[in-house]
Amino acid sequence: MNTGFFTSSRELRLSGFNFSGIPANATITGFTINLVRSAAATTAILDATITLSKNGVLGANRAGFFGFWPTSPTAIQFGGPTDLFGLGPWLLSDLNSSFAISVDIFQFASNSTATITSASVTVHYQILAPIILTNFDVSKTADNYVNIQFATSSEENVKNIFVERSSDARNFSTIFTITPQGARNRFTKYTLVDKTPLTGMNYYRLKEVDIDGNVSYFDIKGISISRAGARFQAFYSGGDIKVNLSSIKGNYQLSLYDAGGAQVSSQNLKIMSNSFQTSLPAPQRAGVYIVTLKGEGISETARIFVGK
Repeated sequence: MNTGFFTSSRELRLSGFNFSGIPANATITGFTINLVRSAAATTAILDATITLSKNGVLGANRAGFFGFWPTSPTAIQFGGPTDLFGLGPWLLSDLNSSFAISVDIFQFASNSTATITSASVTVHYQILAPIILTNFDVSKTADNYVNIQFATSSEENVKNIFVERSSDARNFSTIFTITPQGARNRFTKYTLVDKTPLTGMNYYRLKEVDIDGNVSYFDIKGISISRAGARFQAFYSGGDIKVNLSSIKGNYQLSLYDAGGAQVSSQNLKIMSNSFQTSLPAPQRAGVYIVTLKGEGISETARIFVGK
């Protein structure tokens, strides 16, 4: 929004608005016109019509409030989130230098003066994601992995699709990056497996980035992963990450990942007793890390914080 200028005549036309902050893929749904106006004398100026200029063409006349203008500057509002002032649909290119607000008035006194102190335009719009999602679901497998399935019916102008995971449904990190098919009006199905889910609640969501850099998010799906039987503990202690295991035997792989999913270190374990302890070297950088234990039908995950 931006303040325009005014003239004093039967028609006050305001222009000079700046719409540079509106995204290129916006769908305009309406306009709200905010004016601060006054008259030099009471019962001197009366509303007639309020119209918008689109590419130099005035829209159909819109009645004002048919109230006399006050003598002190007073705010008034016209339009709303779904009001296109009879000129829809609007494209972003229509919000150019010829855009203007036309305020038509009745003068009831000779040489009466109508003043608009300030004017602003609120453009209401929606961002419609290029991706059309028809299905999104998560389910648990027999080995405590998480199946992630979703389908789209259109992916026009989509650059990337990201699958994100969170333990609290607020702070998400990317676990999969997908290059879409780029097809329009074509059904595409995706199936992914999260082999390192967190113990407890796992929340998943889809993030879409289009070719213009605009971002859209979709519904969050949650699933709980329980770890019956095996006991698995991992914690940061000085220069090492300590790992305590109990009630499990067999061959396993112990791995350390950073928050982005990159593997930091890994070691193979052969556990022969019901109580087992080992350690991993702590990474050089502080932050959140994920320790996983896999093998013998077991997949255990622990989230730790490494401080420095």
